[in-house]
Amino acid sequence: MEIRRISPEEMQAASDLSSQAFCHGEIQQFTGESENRVVDRYGIFDEHGLAAQVSVIQYQIHLGAGRLAAMGGVAGVACYPEKRGRGYVGMLLKYSLEQMRLQEQSISMLFPFSQAFYRKYGWEWAGEVRRYSVPAYSLNACPETDKFRRASMADMEAIKECYTSVANRYKGMIFRNDEEWRNLLENGDKLTNYTYIYAPDGEVRGYLIMKDGIRDKTSIREFLCTEIVAHKALMGMLRRMNMQVEQFKWKAPSDDLTWWSMGHNDIHTNVTPVCMVRIVDVKKALSVLNPSKSQCSSFSFLINDEHAPWNSVCWKVEFHDDALIVEQSNDEPDFQLSIQAFSQCYLGSPQCSQVRIAGGISVSNEEGFHSFEQLLSTSQFYLADNF
Repeated sequence: MEIRRISPEEMQAASDLSSQAFCHGEIQQFTGESENRVVDRYGIFDEHGLAAQVSVIQYQIHLGAGRLAAMGGVAGVACYPEKRGRGYVGMLLKYSLEQMRLQEQSISMLFPFSQAFYRKYGWEWAGEVRRYSVPAYSLNACPETDKFRRASMADMEAIKECYTSVANRYKGMIFRNDEEWRNLLENGDKLTNYTYIYAPDGEVRGYLIMKDGIRDKTSIREFLCTEIVAHKALMGMLRRMNMQVEQFKWKAPSDDLTWWSMGHNDIHTNVTPVCMVRIVDVKKALSVLNPSKSQCSSFSFLINDEHAPWNSVCWKVEFHDDALIVEQSNDEPDFQLSIQAFSQCYLGSPQCSQVRIAGGISVSNEEGFHSFEQLLSTSQFYLADNF
């Protein structure tokens, strides 16, 4: 048995496995890259060839204003049915963690088929996403709606600035490249894209994107605003479509403005985790944070990480005057936690105090734990994209 990167000459074998696992036999064609991103594909090979595989998509994510971090998006995890039960996927996930660390991808995310399965290897749920189902008749009229307009590709840079302004409020939003933005905003081969913006003075303060739908329901691909006036204006625009659409659906972060913009008993809100997250490299992840000038403290903690042993040490963290130092320590730790609990705390949703209440953190020094909270409680986790 051999674990290694899948070569370009072996992409047909990877396509065949993906076809069996995800597409019910529909033929797939892989190359060395996705449409817009570099993808690292790793496989387990036995005497019969490729038996299991995993893909790691290279992203950068926002970690608050002005901070980006490399993230490995795990996808395409597959194993032939006759090869399952041998631990192949577990071995591949551990191998992918080693490779992500080498590429300085300090954070990993995935959308799981089973939370319990990936939890065994260090991933844990994080964030809350609201999924709205809103009857068109429940939407309110708004005078500001008269200031919305349909966007064109000439507005792409202004829309990107609006997205970045929203993304800087959170940890986890993907830094999109221009090709991804064009794919999001341009018409498809069979579908017309409809992007509407609220920009009364030229600055885009909110936008929504619709690309498909039927009368019964239309899904909004993205609905982001920097202020509540923009949100109300665009909701008023949707109200004007009530003769075409009976119901709109969209997703939003847990601090979204919809409940502030309107209230109606027929609005349904489904709350679920955003995805699963994992810190690949604790030292690297902490080192990219940006403490404020007013923050000055230190703490030490012990991590338990069975599948990434480079994390399983006692860490000492000191931060002051915009500087943050992370190093291994022989000190008695102020608290102990698993890599799953640390990953949740790092992304900010759930908060450190909630993880502690749930039994994920054992505290021996309250002052040290408070300093840990102070460093990580700057913003919450949200991810608007799928992969």
